Amino acid sequence: MRLPGPIAKRLCSSSCLAAIANCGTGRVGAEEAASRNAPTRGIPPDRAKTKAAGVGPGCCEGPPGEVHPTWSEYLRALAPAVGEASAGRLIGEASPVTFHFVWVHQEKFNTAYVEAMGGFWRECNGRSAAAKLALPHRECMRRRMPEARAAEAAVARRAGLRLQPPTLMRAVYGSFEPRLVLLLRRPAERMHAAFYNYVHYRRRYAELGSDSAGELAWANESVSAFERCTARFGAEDCALCFESLTRENEETFYHADQLIKGLYALFLPHWRREFAHLLPLRSEEYFASPRAVLGRVLPFLGLPLPASEREWGPLLDGPRVLHGTRPGGGKPPLPAAVAQLLHRFYLPFQLALVEQLRAHCDAAELVEWRSWAMGTAVRAAGVDRARGAEPSDVELL
Repeated sequence: MRLPGPIAKRLCSSSCLAAIANCGTGRVGAEEAASRNAPTRGIPPDRAKTKAAGVGPGCCEGPPGEVHPTWSEYLRALAPAVGEASAGRLIGEASPVTFHFVWVHQEKFNTAYVEAMGGFWRECNGRSAAAKLALPHRECMRRRMPEARAAEAAVARRAGLRLQPPTLMRAVYGSFEPRLVLLLRRPAERMHAAFYNYVHYRRRYAELGSDSAGELAWANESVSAFERCTARFGAEDCALCFESLTRENEETFYHADQLIKGLYALFLPHWRREFAHLLPLRSEEYFASPRAVLGRVLPFLGLPLPASEREWGPLLDGPRVLHGTRPGGGKPPLPAAVAQLLHRFYLPFQLALVEQLRAHCDAAELVEWRSWAMGTAVRAAGVDRARGAEPSDVELL
C-alpha cells in the first residue's frame, strides 16, 4: 500500500515512524502477528522481526514502552526504511510490551521521582547512628516518598500531560493517525506463562518445593499487594505507579508487575483518548484461526486481502517467535488454585473491558468478547471454557 505523498513526506522528512503497530503486554503473540502481516506490507519476514535493539524496517520494540532501545537507537534502527517509506511503503512495528506501561518498562518517564528518591537515600543514609536508631532507614525513606511523587507530578503539570506511552506517541506522531493492532490474552493464562518464561519468579519461590506451590505464593502475594494498594489509592493509580505509592508496594517482588499487565481495562482508555484507529484482538482466537483474524486485520490496515491460496501462504506459514526460558517440555497447566484466585481477581476488570469495547464492536463481536472475558471465570468453576482453542506455550511466547 502506498501512502499519499504529503503524509509520507511529513513522516519521513528527517526520521521515520511506523504507520502500523502491533501492541501487546508480553506473552500474547504480538511479535508473531507482526511478522505474519509483513509479507502483505511488502516487508520480508526476516526484516520484520524484533531484535534486541530494534532492527530493520519491519518492526522494532516500541521505544515508549521500554528502556531499550532509546529513542535515538530506535530512529537509527528505522533509518534503513526511510527511503522505502518515502516511496510510499508502509512500515510496521512489533511492540510486545507497549500496551501496558508499568514503571519497570518506562523508568525514563519517571526520572524526577527516581532522582528525588536518590537524594533522599543519601540524606537518610548520611545521618548519625543515633538518628538512624531513632528513625530507621526504611522509615526515613518511606516518609520521603510523597515528596518524590510531588516532584513527578510537577513535571507532568509543566508538560501539560502525564508522561506515558500513549501521550508520548501522540506528541511524536502529531496529527498523523497510525493503525494500532492490540492483542490481548486471557490475563490468568498470560500471567501463568510469565511465571515459566522468566526464571526469576520460579527461583524466588523455589524453597517451597514445587513450581505449583511457588506460583500460588507469587499470585497470592501479587493479588494481596494490589488489593491492599487499591483500598488506599484506587485501582488506576496502583496500576500506573504502584511502586511509588508506598514502601510496602516498592518491596513487593517485582512490584506485582505481571499481575498489573493483565489489567487491560485500566490501560485501554489512555490509548483510546490518543488514537482513533485501534483494533483489539483476542490472542486465543488469532492462534486458533489466524486466517479469519487476518481477514479482519488487513482491511483495518487498509491493505488488500490475498487473492489466492498462494498469496495467503506467506502470511499463514510464517515463523513462530519464541522468547525467554521455559521448561523443555513446555509449561504445565495452570494450577486450579491459581486459576481460581486469578480469575476472581481479574473478572471485574475483564467485564469492564467488555463495556469499554461496546461502542466499538457490533453485537456479534461483543458477544465474543464477553464470552472470552467470562471464559476464565467459568473455567475456574470446572465448566468448559468459552469457545476458542487454548494456544500452546510456543504459540504465545
